[in-house]
Amino acid sequence: MAIRWRRVGKMFAGMAAGVALLAGGWALSQVALAAPEPAPLYRMTDLPAPPPAASNGWQAFRTAGVMGVNVPPALALVPSGGEASGEWAHVQREAGPLRAFVATAPVQATLRAFEDALDHPTFVDTCPVRLAEACPALPLHRAHRLEELALLVRSLDDRQDEAARQLALLLTADASWLGSARSLIS
Repeated sequence: MAIRWRRVGKMFAGMAAGVALLAGGWALSQVALAAPEPAPLYRMTDLPAPPPAASNGWQAFRTAGVMGVNVPPALALVPSGGEASGEWAHVQREAGPLRAFVATAPVQATLRAFEDALDHPTFVDTCPVRLAEACPALPLHRAHRLEELALLVRSLDDRQDEAARQLALLLTADASWLGSARSLIS
């Protein structure tokens, strides 16, 4: 009989501890909810005004509706970030598959849309800072990677001047976009 009362006592003690924890949690939540909300670090109105849509390459790419193309795994590591002399040798070894991939219709369509966007005077992220906003960050990253591969193909084909001009546009757009990155993924 004594064992039974011990079990009952432990059960009541456990229930009392649970009720005390729940009551304490409720009290803490009321204090936390009553605290004033901290001021935001910045508001959308604090950011510089975006450029007109007609002169913004980001906006042109966004409205083009291009989703980009995934790079095949065999070409994903071209170049792979190693020693410069070894990298060019790697690019030359993969020249055939690289040229064939860049020449495909979906890649060419993506490159046309992206290069048209790069020709605009600015490339500024105009997405609002909201999770619900649909901003094409992934298609932009895919198009950027395709442009890098197209630059390698131009270099392989001895079109270094064209590759250098396009690289300058790409780097200028990168700097402009990163300096204005409003979207959460940027």
